[in-house]
Amino acid sequence: MPSLGLGDTIPNLEVETTHGKIKLHDFFGDSWNWLFELTLCIREAVQHPGSKVSYPIASDPKSDIILLLNMVDPDAIDSYGNNLLSRSGWMQIKLGFLYPGSTGRNVDEVMRVLDALQKAAKHRIATPVNWKPGELVVIQPGVSDDEAKQLFPQGFQTVALPSNKSYLRFTQL
Repeated sequence: MPSLGLGDTIPNLEVETTHGKIKLHDFFGDSWNWLFELTLCIREAVQHPGSKVSYPIASDPKSDIILLLNMVDPDAIDSYGNNLLSRSGWMQIKLGFLYPGSTGRNVDEVMRVLDALQKAAKHRIATPVNWKPGELVVIQPGVSDDEAKQLFPQGFQTVALPSNKSYLRFTQL
C-alpha cells in the first residue's frame, strides 16, 4: 500500500485503541487532529507517576498504519533489521514532521505551526518566516485590496516593492 503525503486524505481506517475500536473520520469529525507516533514517549508518560493519558492510543502491531501514513524513518532499524518508528506529527496531512527516533520534537514548534495552519485556513493569510503568534501575518496574494478591506477592517500595510506590485500586505489578526 503506498504511503500518503501532503494534501492526501487520511483513509477512514478502523483502529483498535485504548478507547475501543474507532474509525478515524468519525473520531476526527470536522476538527483539527494530530496523529502521532511516540511509542517511547507514550510509554514514559504512562509510567510517569501522576500522569494520565486521556486520548486514545491505537494498536498497530504490524506497523500498517505508520507505514501508510509515512511515519517511518527508513534509516532507523533495530538490531533485528526492523524499521524503528519515527516521531511524526500530522495535522490532517496539511503538515508532516518527520523526526528520527534519536531526535526529540519541539512541541512549541508543533503548536506554532498548528496555530498558523488554523489561521491560514480561516482568514486567507499566510505566515512569514519565523512568525510567532501575535505577530503580523501576510494577506494571501489572491485577495484583492477591496476584499482585504472587508476581511481585515483593522487595516493592513502594503510593502513597497521594486516591481511596484502591491501584493505583499501585512495585517494583525
